[in-house]
Amino acid sequence: MTASDTMSPFQRILDLEARVYQLEKLVQYPNTAKQDMKEAAAKAQANEHLYAPLRSDTAPLLRLAAFARRLLDPSDLGHAVTEEVRNLAREALGK
Repeated sequence: MTASDTMSPFQRILDLEARVYQLEKLVQYPNTAKQDMKEAAAKAQANEHLYAPLRSDTAPLLRLAAFARRLLDPSDLGHAVTEEVRNLAREALGK
């Protein structure tokens, strides 16, 4: 016995009606699945981060690098420190 044998006639009609409805959708819009996939890919790509998430130990290093760049900037902290400190900051940044 299959599942369709145990269904009531009314339930079988509803099941057939649902299947016909799905087939009509495919006949009317045969490329909707491809279009949906393209839209989903475009949305995923738009929300994709350009950079990998930072590890917890990376954020302090980035703050230190930003601070070293501030030490080199004459309009920021560059005039407040000596040439020796600016040279050390350049060396730390690899410049």
